[in-house]
Amino acid sequence: MLKGVEVVDWWPKEIDFRKTRGVTGLRYAPLHTIDDAPEIRKVTTDLLWRTVDFVKKDSVSLHDIDMNRYRLAEREWDADEQYLQLDPYILNMTDVNRVRTGRPLPTFRSRPHMMSVASKYTSLVEGMSPNSEKHDTYLDIEPQTGRLLRGMKRLQENVYIDRKLYPNTFKFPNGTKRPEKDFILLPWVWLDEYARLNSEQADRFKSAVYGSEAMILAVFITLLIVGVLCMVGSVAAVASSCLRQRKEEVVDDEEANMERRDTKVSVQPSSLASPPAKYMNETVESLSDTDS
Repeated sequence: MLKGVEVVDWWPKEIDFRKTRGVTGLRYAPLHTIDDAPEIRKVTTDLLWRTVDFVKKDSVSLHDIDMNRYRLAEREWDADEQYLQLDPYILNMTDVNRVRTGRPLPTFRSRPHMMSVASKYTSLVEGMSPNSEKHDTYLDIEPQTGRLLRGMKRLQENVYIDRKLYPNTFKFPNGTKRPEKDFILLPWVWLDEYARLNSEQADRFKSAVYGSEAMILAVFITLLIVGVLCMVGSVAAVASSCLRQRKEEVVDDEEANMERRDTKVSVQPSSLASPPAKYMNETVESLSDTDS
């Protein structure tokens, strides 16, 4: 949704991109690192009045907070009739203004100082000195939280002026008229809208995010140590139980062996003192025969 608008009605109806998508650029999915953060972020913006792609370019830092820098994809400025971009890096806002406000203001939108605009336009205007750091739009996003911590939106409005209506207005400093073109795109204002964390906000952010990280890490290490100790204790208890059981089995075996030895010793004397009954009967019979 772009400023409460779900469908951008002024684009041709056959364009699928009429429906606004993405976010406003303030918050994205969290739990990324600098290296694995998404390469493209979609933003629904009034910069071009549609959903555009921002591409990851650099890694930057603000108050010791590491962030990914995303710049508006260059392809968004390509010449495209469906978006009224008849020349690269220039957006014809005349018809858009007609639909949006009912006033077809003859304005053309570009980056400040006509950055990347063809020389056939910039050569007609003095003082154009574009600089990507000063005049480009970008977003600095902290990957772990997905929060926008610094953003710069730069935009220039250029007015279409027919030179035939003002033949003596546009001149070189030496008084000669500018050649060739019957019209001029005259820059009349460029805007620099920005938001960024100050040092106090950065300290609170680091305390909330990185302080929580330290606490979670400490809890994790503590739980890991406790888990290792419990595991070692369990292994020691199992080993001790096994040893105790083994000792009991050895003692039982020794007692059983001792009982078997005692039984053998008690049987041998009784066998010597009391001969078998058969032998005694034979002896008695033999003695009886002798007496007779």
